[in-house]
Amino acid sequence: MLTEKPLKLECIVKFEPFFQKQGDNFVSCKELELVNTKIIQDLQISQNQIKVQLQEKLQQKISFIDCKKEEDIYKNQIQVFSLGSEQLIRKEISKQITQFYQKQKNQLCKEINTQNDREKGNQIILNLLNNSENRIINIKNHVENFIKILKNRYFQTKPINLNHNDLSIINDKSYFLQKNQKQILFLQKIRKIINLLNILGHIKVFMPTNRFLLFWNMLYCFIVSCFLYFYSILLFFNYDFEENIVSMRLFIVIICIFLIDILINFNTAFFQNDQLICYRKKIAFKYLQSFFFTDFLSSLVLFQKIIFQQNNKCLVHNPENELGLFLFDLIIFFKGFDILRKKQNVECIITLKEYQKLILKLIDLIILIIVVAHLVCILWHGLGIYEEKYNFDISWLSKYSLVGQNWQIRYIYSLYWSITTMTTIGYGDITPQNPYEVFFVSVNMIFTSCLFAYSINNIGMILQEIEKQSKELNQNISIIQRYLDRKNVNANLKSRVRNYLIFLQEEQKDRDKESEDRILDKLSNRLRDEITQEINSNILKKYNVFYENFTQQTIKKVIYIMNEILIQPNQVIFKDNEYDNQSIYFIQSGNIEIFHYNLFEKNHSVIKQLSSGDFFGEISFFSGLPRKASARSLNLSTLYKIDRDQLIYILNQNQTDFERFKMIQEQIVFQNDYSTIQMKCYSCKIPGHMAQNCPKLHQIFDKQFLILKNNFSQPQTRQNISYQQFKKRKNIILSKQKTNNNNNNILYVRQLIKFNPDNIKKLKFNAQFMKSNIMALFESDEGDNEGTLYWIRK
Repeated sequence: MLTEKPLKLECIVKFEPFFQKQGDNFVSCKELELVNTKIIQDLQISQNQIKVQLQEKLQQKISFIDCKKEEDIYKNQIQVFSLGSEQLIRKEISKQITQFYQKQKNQLCKEINTQNDREKGNQIILNLLNNSENRIINIKNHVENFIKILKNRYFQTKPINLNHNDLSIINDKSYFLQKNQKQILFLQKIRKIINLLNILGHIKVFMPTNRFLLFWNMLYCFIVSCFLYFYSILLFFNYDFEENIVSMRLFIVIICIFLIDILINFNTAFFQNDQLICYRKKIAFKYLQSFFFTDFLSSLVLFQKIIFQQNNKCLVHNPENELGLFLFDLIIFFKGFDILRKKQNVECIITLKEYQKLILKLIDLIILIIVVAHLVCILWHGLGIYEEKYNFDISWLSKYSLVGQNWQIRYIYSLYWSITTMTTIGYGDITPQNPYEVFFVSVNMIFTSCLFAYSINNIGMILQEIEKQSKELNQNISIIQRYLDRKNVNANLKSRVRNYLIFLQEEQKDRDKESEDRILDKLSNRLRDEITQEINSNILKKYNVFYENFTQQTIKKVIYIMNEILIQPNQVIFKDNEYDNQSIYFIQSGNIEIFHYNLFEKNHSVIKQLSSGDFFGEISFFSGLPRKASARSLNLSTLYKIDRDQLIYILNQNQTDFERFKMIQEQIVFQNDYSTIQMKCYSCKIPGHMAQNCPKLHQIFDKQFLILKNNFSQPQTRQNISYQQFKKRKNIILSKQKTNNNNNNILYVRQLIKFNPDNIKKLKFNAQFMKSNIMALFESDEGDNEGTLYWIRK
C-alpha cells in the first residue's frame, strides 16, 4: 500500500483566492510601473525642453545686454561729452554691467538647483518602482512553484498514473486497472470497426456487369497468371539460391491485389437462377461457402513468407528439397481456380462476334498446351532432383551434367524435353536413365499425346469454322456466276451481283433471327417479358412524345406492341403519297435514306440519311395522312415499328389519352403544327415544319404581308396644272418619240440601199409609201418638225 497520504484537491481549491489576489496585485503593480515610467519620460522630456529654453533666453538676454550696453555707452558718451567728465562715465558703465551679470547669475543658479531637485526625485521614484517590481516577480515565482508542487503531489498519487513497474514496486496485486484498460481498447476497436462498416455501407454493391468490375477481373487474371508462372519457376528451379532475385516489393504488391480482390468479392452481387442477389449478407455467405477459403489461404501463405523471411534469403529458398515446404508453397497455386472462374465471368459478360469467339478459343488452346508443357517440365525436373537427393546411380540431370547449373539452363532443358515429348514423342537426345524415369516418361507420353491430339483437332475445327463462311460465299458466287453465264448476262451486271452477295454476307454474318427467336422461346415468360420491356423501353425513351402525352399505363401496353423487323439492303419501306399501315419506325441498327422521287425528271433527291437511334414516319402515324416522302434501307437494318391501328386500339381503353391523340392529329391536319410531335426540319433543324416547306430551301410567300401591301393606299395630292398645258406637253413628247423612230427607219433604209444597189427597185415603192405616211404624220403637228420635213424632202 502507499505510505504517503495523498493531498486532496480541496486543499488546492482553498488556495485559489490567494492566488487570484496575488495575481491582481501583480497586474496593478505592472500598471503602476508603466504609469511611473511614462511620468519619468515626460519629466526628462520637459527637463530637456527647459534647458533649451533657458539657453535661448540666455542668448537673447546677452544679445539684449550687448545692444543695451552700446546704447547706454552712446548716451553716456553724449552726456560725458556734454558734461566733459570721462571718469564718471566709465564708473557708471562698469557698475551697471556688474549689476546685470549678478542678476543673471543668481537667476541661472536657481534654475539649475530646481532642475537637480527634479532629477533626484525622479531617481528616487525609479528605485522604488524597481524594488516593487522585483518583489512582485519573486512572489509570482513562489506562487507558481507552489501550485506546481501541489499539482504534482495530487496527480502523481492517482492510481491511474501508475504503470506496471510502479505496481510491482509497491507490491500491488490488483488487476482491475489492466482489465479496464483492455476493455477500453477493445471498445475502441469495436467502434472503429463499426465506423468502417458504416463507411462501407455507403458504397454501392458492384453489379456483375459493372465496367469497373470487368476491367478489374481482366487485369487480375493477367497479373496473377504472370505471377504464378514466374513463382513456379523460382519455386522448383531456384530453390537452392539465397539471392533475393524477386524483390520484396513485388510480393507486397501481389498480396495487396489479393486482399483488394477479397474485398471486391464481398461486395459483388451474383445471379441465382434468374434472380440478381444484391443483399450483402447473402453475398458474404455465398462467397464464404465458395472461394473465400482458397483465396484467404493463398494470401495467408504469401503473407507468412513475407513476414517470416530470414537472413534476407529468397522467398522460395529450400536447399534441402523438403517435400513439406514444397507442398506448403503449392497452396498459392489455388489462385489458378480463381483465374478460371473470373475468365468465365468475363466471357459471359463480353459479347463477341463469331470470328472473335473462334480466335479466342484458338488462343485458349495454345495457352493450354503451354501450361501443360510447363507442368510436365516441372515434374520431370523434380524427378531428377529427388533422384539426386536419394543418391541414385544415374539420373537424366547427372547424365547431361545439369546438376549445379543455373536455374535458367535447367528450366530450358526441361521445357525442351516436355515439348518434344508432347509433339513428336521425343527426338532421343534427352532420354530416361533408370526405371523410374522410364515409367514417368511412359505415363507422360500417353497423357500428353492424347492432350496434344485433342488440341490439334480443336484447332483444325476452329480454322475450318473460320473458313466455313467464306467457303459458303464462294460457293454461292460460283452458282450465280454459272447461271449468269448461261443467260449471257453482261460483265457489268455480273460484278454488281457478286459485290451485292459479298455485301449481304458481311451484313448477315452476325445475325440469325430464327436462332434468336428459337432460344428466346426456351426462356420463361417472366424473363421474356423483362427482356422485351428492357429493349423496347430503351428504344421508346429516345422519342419523348409518348412519355409527355400519354400515361404510364398506356406506355406499358405500347411497349408490348413494338415489333422487330429486318430490312434488306435497298429495300423500300414506304413510298411518297402512299397509304400503308402508317406505322412509326425506330432504327436500332443500320442506315435509312429519306428521299423524294421526281416523276418528271425520273430521279430522286435525298432529303436525309438516318442512322441508329433515329426514327421516321411520325407524321402519318399521328395524323393519318399519306406519306410525305419515301424511305429505303441502305444496308441490312433492324427496325422496331408501332402499328397505328394497334395504338388506337390501346388508346380507346383510356379516354384521356385518346383525346390527346386526336388533339395532336387535328393540330397537324388543320393547322400544320408539328411542334407537338417534336418534329424538326431535316434541313434547318428548326421544329414546326417539314423540309418540303422549309423557307431555307423554297420560296415561301407571306400571304398576310402581300395582302396588307396591296391593300395599302396613300392619299394623292393633286397639282394645280391646267389641262391644255398638260395636253400640249404630252403631244410634244409623243412627236419627239415618233420623230426619233422615223429617223432610225430612214437610216436603216439608206444603209440597205448603199450596201445592196439591186434592191432599189424593190424598196422604191415601200419608200414612197413610207414617205407619204411620214408627211401625213408631221403635217398633223403644229409646225415643230419643219427641220425634219426639210431633211426628208431632201
